[in-house]
Amino acid sequence: MDNSKDKSEEETKINSRMNKLWFTIRNYNKTFNQHLRPTLRQLKQIRLKVSMLSDDDFESLSKVYDQRVSAYLVNNPIGYLITMLNDEIKIERHYKK
Repeated sequence: MDNSKDKSEEETKINSRMNKLWFTIRNYNKTFNQHLRPTLRQLKQIRLKVSMLSDDDFESLSKVYDQRVSAYLVNNPIGYLITMLNDEIKIERHYKK
């Protein structure tokens, strides 16, 4: 019973993080009259990597991502998000050794 509660809390946390990132992408789409949406493969990749980050790491990544996309420094916000997440995971793995 306790395990399903933990899973539910984890799902809620991941969904909240995903919503925060989608908000940035939706704003980009509105600003540039785009209709960018991640593919299912990209969505799974983003979700997995988002779930691997600590709260602090996610918050700092999310903040930088939002700033860069909002300042129009990014041509492809979905590809850029995946690159940022990959880099963050590599950095985290390096420091855990």
